[in-house]
Amino acid sequence: TDSQLMANYIKTSIPQNMLILTGTDHRNPVDALAGRPVLVGYPGWLWSRGIEYSKRENEVHSFYAYPLINNALVKEFNLHYVLLDDQTISDFKANKQTFDKNFPILYHAGQYTSYKI
Repeated sequence: TDSQLMANYIKTSIPQNMLILTGTDHRNPVDALAGRPVLVGYPGWLWSRGIEYSKRENEVHSFYAYPLINNALVKEFNLHYVLLDDQTISDFKANKQTFDKNFPILYHAGQYTSYKI
């Protein structure tokens, strides 16, 4: 599947210690399949463990909606990679054309596109 293709790309092409900015879907190929760390992850897992995540989730949402304006998150966490998918487009109002125009595409599989930021 596309998520497995993206996870395999991540495992073989992106260093293990690098954070990848992603959405909050529990089926995310970054953490669910490639086993890589993410900034927020699935809110249901965080909330049920008493982890306060709302500030960071808002920052992630803001970056996806306005990636050229909101780069404080990128600097704070030394981010070099971002994953765009249907969930980030729908929930976070990410614009694929903006990402395609302003960031190099590293890999694309179905709904998933990874970028270098």
